[in-house]
Amino acid sequence: MLSAYREHTHMVKYFLDELGCDPNEYDQDGRTSLHYGIDGGSLDVVQLLLKRGAKNMSYNATSPLIWAALEAREDLVDAFVNYCSSDLEWIEAREVLGASYANIESKNYNLEKAITHIRKAHKWRIEKNLPKIFSSIQLIEAYNYSQECQTLEEFNQLLSESHNRLHIESLLIQERILGQKNKRYRHAIRFYGALLADTHQYDVSLRFWLYELDLRRKHKINFDKWHLRGFVHMFAEMMINDVDIIPEKAILEVLKALNDEISNGRNNDHNLLTLFYLITIISHVCYFILKLLKFSIVKIIFDSYF
Repeated sequence: MLSAYREHTHMVKYFLDELGCDPNEYDQDGRTSLHYGIDGGSLDVVQLLLKRGAKNMSYNATSPLIWAALEAREDLVDAFVNYCSSDLEWIEAREVLGASYANIESKNYNLEKAITHIRKAHKWRIEKNLPKIFSSIQLIEAYNYSQECQTLEEFNQLLSESHNRLHIESLLIQERILGQKNKRYRHAIRFYGALLADTHQYDVSLRFWLYELDLRRKHKINFDKWHLRGFVHMFAEMMINDVDIIPEKAILEVLKALNDEISNGRNNDHNLLTLFYLITIISHVCYFILKLLKFSIVKIIFDSYF
């Protein structure tokens, strides 16, 4: 596994051919040598493992093919073309690849490629007569209650609306295939929220971040210590940029999450400092509201008597 990650093709070949190692052995996290080869980014290693019998499978982990798609590595995804167990497996990998291009914070971010691969997947679904099947349709406020496109025509219509809708479509694809608990899916939600914040679309940005926060609480997923601090940083940025109102719901949800974390004894020192920062933000918000209220009262009196 380490040789696969380090891109030592000759060592991988030695372990497989000379020592007879099983390419489908997995570690305690359910990750195989294929996962590590994809992490290392070596096409030669991935191709060698596949030729030597490595399977696109995982134990309590994302499959290697989907992992390559999440990394937006088209070359690594294409290496699996003759090793998929079904047409659906191949199509869903292409859908995830397209979605990843729209929601990845790296040099691989590319909306044109996102469109290309999602279109390909739609065309293959038509050719193979494999329409999308939804176990249930959940309308999400952060996504403007949008539903995932079921046909190529719907997707083309979506593209005529806005790039924002493409980002939402990509997130809907990831939620359907990866599930709400998936770390990379939740990270994609945060990433798009951060993109919106960079263009000062704070209200919309917070809706995405709060949805991700809700998923964590719904599925009892622990926060890392910087997660909630990110909200406070955004609140501070909003104040610096003279945003009049910070949504009360956002402040209360973060306060509630911080309280839960502190009550459970997780990262107490860090979370107490985050709580202190949040209280400072709240005091500024209250002060602004009082000033606004005072101004409104004075204006009413002035308009009434003068």
